[in-house]
Amino acid sequence: MADWTHGLPPVRPTTRTLPEQIADELGASLVAGKYAHGARLREQELADSFQVSRGPVREALRLLQRRGLVDVVPRKGAQAHAVTLNSIADLFNVRTALAALAARQAALGGDAGYLDTLRKRVGELQGFVEDDAAAVLFANTCTRAVRTIVKSSGNAQLLRLMGDLSEQTVWQLIWTYPLDFTTRARRADQAAIYLAMLQSIEARRPARAETLVREALDDTRDAAISVLAELRGEAVEPSRLLRSAD
Repeated sequence: MADWTHGLPPVRPTTRTLPEQIADELGASLVAGKYAHGARLREQELADSFQVSRGPVREALRLLQRRGLVDVVPRKGAQAHAVTLNSIADLFNVRTALAALAARQAALGGDAGYLDTLRKRVGELQGFVEDDAAAVLFANTCTRAVRTIVKSSGNAQLLRLMGDLSEQTVWQLIWTYPLDFTTRARRADQAAIYLAMLQSIEARRPARAETLVREALDDTRDAAISVLAELRGEAVEPSRLLRSAD
């Protein structure tokens, strides 16, 4: 597969299964716009490209179908499903709205038992600031911190919706490659916001906690969309990039 990361740092090794690795690599190409809508994804061609048998490729295509990136058409096989920049931005915006509600509820009196975990995540973010190879780890830790805030909200519906969002969309593929946090200044800025977020939840300041979540996730959205727009040669509608202060 062609490198679409434009010289960004490589992904660190993982313990993911072979089909998951293929799904991530192929899914990243789909998100980057390397396949047109309806393009055939032939198992044998993909198997040859990845130098594997057709079995792992077939399972990878099933994973991508569940993630909404591949359509399986009777008698035609797997086809690429269109993923627009607008839809990716919309995904960020929905996640931000849910996370902001979770932060408000957590600060109002959620499950304090998760605060120790949130403190750990914030500490990890601070530890990654000086590591120039930590872009993906930083992004994943931000995601884990947001998930912890959702858990601490005590809102079971929010937790379910966030879980559905991560399982049924391109979200988990967006951070397969570092689309953000590639500079120390960017990581330092976000680590400071997450620390302030934690402190706002601890101090029972719901409005401040919600504002900080929106700021952090809006910044992440804008950085990721900027990289993807360059990779795909595609523009996003300005209305998709509105911020809470607009």
